[in-house]
Amino acid sequence: MPEDALKPRVDFLYTAFLWLVGALITVTIAVVGVSITLSSGTTARLDKNGEQLSALNREVGEVSVKLDDQSKRLQRIEEKLDKLADRPAKR
Repeated sequence: MPEDALKPRVDFLYTAFLWLVGALITVTIAVVGVSITLSSGTTARLDKNGEQLSALNREVGEVSVKLDDQSKRLQRIEEKLDKLADRPAKR
């Protein structure tokens, strides 16, 4: 076979190879783009959840302080009641 007879086949294979490489590059770029998009959405959700968790922690802290204050108040009331109970009854 002369070299001229092989030229169309070589050109076709070269073109097919270039198309395949182009398709692989396109798919790779698309996959990377989708991956970045999904990860940024996940990051945004994590940030939002972190903010909500911080707000809940603040509320828990505030409730804990109020509970401590009420506990101290209750203890003072109990002490006063004990003092009143220990006094002799006046008639």
